Amino acid sequence: MLRLLFALVLMAQARFAVAAEFTDPAANAARVFTLMEERLTVMQEVAAWKWSHDAPVYDAAREARVLESTVSQAQSMGLDADGARRLFTLQIEWARTLQERYIATWHANGFDKSIAVVDLDGVIRPKLDRIGHELLQALYLSAADGSSSARDSAIARGAAQLTYKFALGGEAADALDAALSSLHTTASPTFDRVRAAGVLRVGTTGDYAPFSTSSKGYLEGLDITLAERLGDALGVRTVFVHTSWPTLMQDLQSGAFDIAMSGITVTPAREQLAFFSVPYQTGGKTAIVRCADVARFHSLEKIDLPNVTVIVNPGGTNEQFVRERVHRARIQVHADNRTVFDELVAKRADAMITDDIEVQLQTHRHPQLCAAFAQPLTRASKAIMLQRDSALQNRVNAWLQGELASGEVKRELELAVGGR
Repeated sequence: MLRLLFALVLMAQARFAVAAEFTDPAANAARVFTLMEERLTVMQEVAAWKWSHDAPVYDAAREARVLESTVSQAQSMGLDADGARRLFTLQIEWARTLQERYIATWHANGFDKSIAVVDLDGVIRPKLDRIGHELLQALYLSAADGSSSARDSAIARGAAQLTYKFALGGEAADALDAALSSLHTTASPTFDRVRAAGVLRVGTTGDYAPFSTSSKGYLEGLDITLAERLGDALGVRTVFVHTSWPTLMQDLQSGAFDIAMSGITVTPAREQLAFFSVPYQTGGKTAIVRCADVARFHSLEKIDLPNVTVIVNPGGTNEQFVRERVHRARIQVHADNRTVFDELVAKRADAMITDDIEVQLQTHRHPQLCAAFAQPLTRASKAIMLQRDSALQNRVNAWLQGELASGEVKRELELAVGGR
């Protein structure tokens, strides 16, 4: 019995050991420099092996093979070939410079016997291969972030610090800054890129319970759980990218993420720009009001009156419905969907039109609030929104249909609505 309990505790710890967070452009850029520094540090081991084996530092044929192989890997991840070649040419040149510097010092002063000479093929090159793979992944995430003040500042700062630490000079810092700043992602088949990069970038708003909410920097909800399971099923790491309802489709088209999961309703307008998975939840628009006002607001016609304030979050299907169907009531736009229901409780608004699943959750969280209608006004499905790639859509559907058939989606939704 104790062994069983211990196993269950370990399973729970494993499941929730890493809290989901939004990806950070500055942190992604910093990771690039951490790996570059690690790679350049290994050059002392490379130089020591070449010194002890009287091997030349410069091997033009090998450098060419390494460069072309790396550029090919970068292209498979959706990084532009010219930018990748420019960046890794610098890396190779600096590696050679450091090796030559170490060996020149040993010629002048004798070999430093505190340095262990380790096997090049058995130890050093596997280490460099691991660093190279992680560096490509970090470069992919940083490039996919696009230009921002946080990312650009982190790149400039990191380039200066790295080149100073290894005494590569100011021109090297400028060259590295320029190479990293210009590196960008290209249009490529999404599923191929996801597999090559080992990363699934998931756009989410973090403001729509029970699907995706952000609290104290951490993400939770049905879609966060499902996104992490999808990444596991694909054998890749799930990375969450912040988006918003007003910018959702713009972010999709810009390539900010591979898929989006945030309780997204399938609409004809969205289907013109994106693919969708099979639905995993179906519901419709309804009204949430203070419980004391249910009798007063028992229909949309009773809500759509001049002395009524309808509050709405911007950019999504809630606002679209209100703009199309509410003509006489005062419409109050509230930017933060996480606090919009507090406005109803505080009597600064009278009603909100939203999805019935959200009403179910918010009436659980706010006993003062109730659903106004017995049945929803519309019928619509929620699904995973994807870049327009059939291979990705097919793989996601195969996984999601299995989750639906097993009852996992239903169970997770019930837990999320129940206030987990």
